Amino acid sequence: MNIKKVYGAAIVQATTSNPNGDPDNDGAPRKDINDYGMISPVAFKRRLRDSVARRSDAWQWVVDELGISSKEAEERFQVYVLKGRRPEEIKKEVENMDNFQSKYWDARVFGNTILESSEKGGSRDSVRCGVVTVCTGKSLAPVDLGAQTFTRVAGIQEGKDQGMGIECHKYVEHAIYLQPFCVNPERAKETGVEQKDINVLLGLVPHLYDARSASSAGVEVLEVWTFEFNGRSTMPIQRFISAITPRLKVERPTQYSDYEFVTMGRALAALSGFAEGTLKEWVSSQEAVLEPKTPLKRAA
Repeated sequence: MNIKKVYGAAIVQATTSNPNGDPDNDGAPRKDINDYGMISPVAFKRRLRDSVARRSDAWQWVVDELGISSKEAEERFQVYVLKGRRPEEIKKEVENMDNFQSKYWDARVFGNTILESSEKGGSRDSVRCGVVTVCTGKSLAPVDLGAQTFTRVAGIQEGKDQGMGIECHKYVEHAIYLQPFCVNPERAKETGVEQKDINVLLGLVPHLYDARSASSAGVEVLEVWTFEFNGRSTMPIQRFISAITPRLKVERPTQYSDYEFVTMGRALAALSGFAEGTLKEWVSSQEAVLEPKTPLKRAA
């Protein structure tokens, strides 16, 4: 089955929470030199991998919808990038690349960057590029960071009857992020990826933050937009992003109502004439997927 080209974007809201900590800044939410918040591509992929590896509720819903059997899930939907995995184990499995790619969903979708040494002392490049590329998520406006000190009634350290974490909770006051991703079918043959693998990913994106930690309790996916192309197209992803990006009502937004979200009709109008395909929207407050009855037509 041929893989379809897809442009996508997750629109994520964070309120008094940390969507992605920066290890170079003591775990504070990431931001660039202009104070725009950021969510790394690695964090996006990590949450998807964890959902598949943990067999989360979202994973179960997707499995049921796509008709993936327990046997197929066990044989083809494992995750190789896991905490605690020893590099030696992975390198051993990579010796048979076909079996490796057949077993691991994330290797087929995201590729792998494993370099292993050969027995003769040289090096063999085992890098495979995946079909899914994730861009850095950025907030739509500059963010304000804060920090809180938490206390606990029971002490942990010897000789203390209470505990305190000074500024242990670092957070964004409020932000809405847009994180683009795309599916590039040109790389499909390298990893043996199938359309079902992509459909699993697309089904899990709306649930990126379902497994919230204490630091990310106020992070949620508001919308997921995808544009699935009919055949080849040279339409740049930036045109898609521009068509679905919420507009600011005020210069420094501090709440959800400070944004004007794009309607399906307006997004269709912005893309009409540039490509043939189907535009879909997942909205957190709705169960139905919005989809035009007819595909967009390319301008003559």
